[in-house]
Amino acid sequence: MDDKREWATNIDTISGVGTACKSFFVIKGIYVLRDLMEYIIESGCTCAVTPNGWFNHDIAMAYIKYFNKYTEPIGEYRLLILDGHGSHVIFRFRKFAYNNKIILLYFPAYTTHKLQLLDIDIFGF
Repeated sequence: MDDKREWATNIDTISGVGTACKSFFVIKGIYVLRDLMEYIIESGCTCAVTPNGWFNHDIAMAYIKYFNKYTEPIGEYRLLILDGHGSHVIFRFRKFAYNNKIILLYFPAYTTHKLQLLDIDIFGF
């Protein structure tokens, strides 16, 4: 394995009617390189940067705002399925969801790879 590889998080948002939002990436760093930024702009994706490349409270808030902006409710509410990561249960995240009629459904932590609702080819065992 190449020692120069880094982890990145890709969050895909797919609606129950089959439409998909552009990807939301979380990468490690302080700055985003120009080549990567050009790719992000061309693809229409959203990119967040953290010092360790991991999801945190600030990224969780950025994501739920992204979800709110780019998804359409069927009826009055929307459903957001999450794992039990600590950043998804902070008060301001839950309050934002409540105020914007987003129902939060939590899978147990570290089980979403086993409980994928839509993707059985990549994560299925």
